[in-house]
Parts: sequence; C-alpha cells; structure tokens
Amino acid sequence: MKRFFTILFLALALIAISCGGLKGKLIGKWISDDQVTSVEFFRDGTIVFSAFGMNVAGTYSVLDEKKIKIDLSSPIALFSGTQIVKATTQKKTLVLVFDNGVVLKMNRIS
Repeated sequence: MKRFFTILFLALALIAISCGGLKGKLIGKWISDDQVTSVEFFRDGTIVFSAFGMNVAGTYSVLDEKKIKIDLSSPIALFSGTQIVKATTQKKTLVLVFDNGVVLKMNRIS
C-alpha cells in the first residue's frame, strides 16, 4: 500500500510540473480586445493564429518564463518566419510583445 501511494504521489507531482509554468498558462484559445485576432496554443507545441479570416499554423516553444519562440509557416511571407515574443499572463489576460513593437492584449476564451 505504501508503494501505491508513493507511485501516486510521483505521478501527481509530474502532472503538476508539466502543467505549471508559462506553457501551462498559455494552453487554450485567446482573442484580442478588438475581436479581430485570435491565437490558440496546444499542448503538443502547435499554435494557430487567426486574423481577418486567415489561419496561420506553426509551432511554439517556451524559452523562459517571459519569452516564447514562435515559428509560423504560411505561403504569404509576411505571416511566415520565426519570432521571439515576450509573453505575460495574468489570470485570463495574455500580452504578447513582438520584436517589431506590436503588442497584442488578449483574453482567454477557452
């Protein structure tokens, strides 16, 4: 019985660690204040940006507690490439600051 509780504790600790940090806070769908742009982060490291009726898929990785790397692939060069983005979350708000100075303030919708 003691072994069962030890294994259960370790499993729960691993789940808590994997859900914590910035990545755990990013998971879900976010929409901008003006309702024009949305972004969805998935657990597997994929991401989908949507704006003006166009979806752009890619991948993301958390570099540290304030930065993420986003790789987008699109046939339109303007929406393709790699960016290091500053990301902060607070309750149901996400703020993304891109290298070019664009700031997206988003609200969690799922």
